[in-house]
Parts: sequence; structure tokens; C-alpha cells
Amino acid sequence: MSHEPPGLKHEPTPDAAPALAPEHSHTADTPSALPDSRTASALMREYAEPLLYADPAGPADLDTMRTSMMLAMICWNLPVYQAVGHPLYEKGVQTLDKVMRSVPRSVASTLRLLLDQRKQSYADAPFLISVDVTGTTPKNALIVAHARLVRGGQGTPSHSA
Repeated sequence: MSHEPPGLKHEPTPDAAPALAPEHSHTADTPSALPDSRTASALMREYAEPLLYADPAGPADLDTMRTSMMLAMICWNLPVYQAVGHPLYEKGVQTLDKVMRSVPRSVASTLRLLLDQRKQSYADAPFLISVDVTGTTPKNALIVAHARLVRGGQGTPSHSA
């Protein structure tokens, strides 16, 4: 059940210019299984809902929404980085550990829940997600997400991730 405030959008619109890299074109090294931006945005909005609505009223402001989506993105991406032995895994773990020590217990518990959900319910989605939140208030916020493959892990070509 979505608690989405009226006006909160999670799909890109033609006039929205995401600050992230354009969607992948499907090439030999990019399987067609990667979700498009609309699907990735809806997926991340659903995945992040427990964090976005830690307060039943929803995010208090746009900064809270952005922080929630960034934390959800870290929780989503960590198991992928771990699976390929990517150096960003250790950095992500350190960042998440630091955050968990500085937030209320209920938020830390929600972050652990997101990690568990990623490993159990979304284990068959071996892609990274990057998220951008634009707008001026939570009511007019636009969540734009892009899926991509990880690069630079052990046994993969060494490129920036």
C-alpha cells in the first residue's frame, strides 16, 4: 500500500532533465534485462518506501527525501558490489555503518530491513541503481532512477563504476 503524497512523482516526464547518465543502450555487454528508467524509478520508489515513510506523514522536506533515496540506493547496490568483489563494497559498508550509528534505532532497523529485502526479494536483479530526486517539495518531487551493470569488480574489465 503506497502512502504517496499527492503530486509525488516517480516517473520521468519529457521536460524532466535527469542529472544522471542517459539510459543504457542495449549492446552486447548490456543485457536487455536491465529495466528502463520508468521501471527502475518505480522499483526504487517501492523499495525505498519503508525508509521514506519511517514517519507515516512521509518525508518532511526534499532533503529528507533525497537522503532517504540515497540510503536506499546504497542498500540496493551493496549486495551487487559484494557479489563481484568491487572495491566500492567496502566503502559502502563503512558509509552505511557510520550512518547506522548516527540515526535513530528505528531508521537503522529499516536500513537493515532494506538490505535483507534486497538479498532475498530482489536477488535476481543483478544491476546497480542510481537515483536522482528533483523538485522543490516532497509533493512535486520527481524520483528518476537508472539501472546499470557493475564494472571494475574482480573478474570484470577495470572501468570506473
